[in-house]
Amino acid sequence: MANILLVSIAIGDKYLEEYNRLFRPSHENYARKCGYDFRVVEDFLDKDHTDKTTVSLNKILVCSQSWSNDYDYIVYVDADVLINIRSPPILAGQHFGDKIGIVNEYDEVHVPDYPFVQRVLNWGNTASEYYAKAGFNIDTDVMLNTGVMVFQPKKHRTFLDRVYNSYVDKAVNHVRSFHFEQSAIGYEMQTQKMYVPLNPKFNAIWFIQKALNAKFNHFPPIRLAGRSTKYVPIHTYFHTNYFMHLAGHQDFDKVPELQKNNVL
Repeated sequence: MANILLVSIAIGDKYLEEYNRLFRPSHENYARKCGYDFRVVEDFLDKDHTDKTTVSLNKILVCSQSWSNDYDYIVYVDADVLINIRSPPILAGQHFGDKIGIVNEYDEVHVPDYPFVQRVLNWGNTASEYYAKAGFNIDTDVMLNTGVMVFQPKKHRTFLDRVYNSYVDKAVNHVRSFHFEQSAIGYEMQTQKMYVPLNPKFNAIWFIQKALNAKFNHFPPIRLAGRSTKYVPIHTYFHTNYFMHLAGHQDFDKVPELQKNNVL
């Protein structure tokens, strides 16, 4: 039976308090349900690079720690992801081979709607334009979101350490902020063919749905003649997905209410 760790990163008193209060219970409960070990990283994993603008790159160092090789798989989850306790194990039915599991954001919405989302969020019109904003030239229709990733430390440490060392200095005060980290990792995973797509329910980006809600706000958030409208309220979005990612500090005030019934 595989040894599996679920790990998150919350560095700094403010972020750790917020994580412990809002998101940690759902991570711990899900790990317990699935039989995974659980860990929270509370300090920089690279003590030579502790600028706050490099925090998000620490996620790809979880395969190179003293405890990493104790595990066959490490499931990394951002500290602003709320896990639906009714979610299945993230590894169930997934064949990773030698690849890293990660969600393609473009799998989350209908293709005709994505240019609208991109423009609203100032990401350009295409995935290629998103990467170009951070200085990466790639012809792609895939946008990888690094909020949830499934690693195999024995297989991926060398690759991830190389990516980290290649970009950590460039990340300091980069104009694209955390989008630079995501662009760098996504660029490397795509060009090196190092990823396999996860079910998008395992990293459902709430602000993407919010952008669509703004587009379709002339629809009431109800079912009409047995057919769902494109407007989806946050409670419905959470309960119809597995891991809801509240990136950009979106609607953190809604988490306590969502957590009330988030138990088996």
